[in-house]
Amino acid sequence: ASATHLYLDHPVEPDPEEIGLFWATRTAPDKKVFSFMPLQIYDNMDYDNNGNKISKETMFKEGRETNVALNKPENIIGIEACIWSETIHNDKNLFELALPRLLAVAERAWYQPKWESDKVSPKKRSELIDIDYEKFTKLLGATELKFLESKGATYRLPVPGAIMDKG
Repeated sequence: ASATHLYLDHPVEPDPEEIGLFWATRTAPDKKVFSFMPLQIYDNMDYDNNGNKISKETMFKEGRETNVALNKPENIIGIEACIWSETIHNDKNLFELALPRLLAVAERAWYQPKWESDKVSPKKRSELIDIDYEKFTKLLGATELKFLESKGATYRLPVPGAIMDKG
C-alpha cells in the first residue's frame, strides 16, 4: 500500500483537531486517495512531508528512467489500504478515518480510468481526475452515504473551505 495515498490513518485535513499520523504525508484527503494510480506508481508523487511540491522528475537522479512500465501488470491482483489504530479510540474514529476514503480505494481497485495512462499529460490528467472525482462524489452523496447511514456507520466529509486571493 502506498503510504502517501492509501494509509487511511493519515489526517484528512491539515487541522490540529484531526486525528491521525502524518509521517508519510501531511494529509490524505478523499480526492488524493481517489486519484491514486496503481499502474503508474511514480506519477503519484505530489508533495513531501513539508508540503513542498515534488514529482518523479525531481525525485530521480539525472539519467534514471522515470517512466518505468510494469513488466507483468497481470501479476497485480489488487491494491490494499492500511489503517493503524494507535490514534483510534472508538468506532466513530475508525469509521471517520476509513469512510468515505475506503470507497475511493475500492474505486481505484475496480476501475482503471483513462487518466491513469502514461500517455496523458499532467495537465490533461488533472482535468480528467476532476471530472471523474465530481462524478464519484455525486454518486457518494446520492446513494453510498445514505447506505452507510442505514447501516449505522459514520463517515467524515471535509469541512467547507475557501481560498482567499488578493485579500
